Amino acid sequence: MRRNMMRNTDRLAAELASLEREQIKPQILNFRSRTRLDFTEEFLDRLTTDQLRHVLLAAMLYLARE
Repeated sequence: MRRNMMRNTDRLAAELASLEREQIKPQILNFRSRTRLDFTEEFLDRLTTDQLRHVLLAAMLYLARE
């Protein structure tokens, strides 16, 4: 089970690595789960693309655990 989860996480990370900033920001701003992401567009504009990817990956992994 854990190995499968790691494989899925690796796939998700690889998929996010292929996204550009313009594709990531809207996904973060419109992310839906029980826990709301409370990031302003201005804050996200100050992050690097890698940081945006990290935020989105963390949110998606958190959602998978809900």
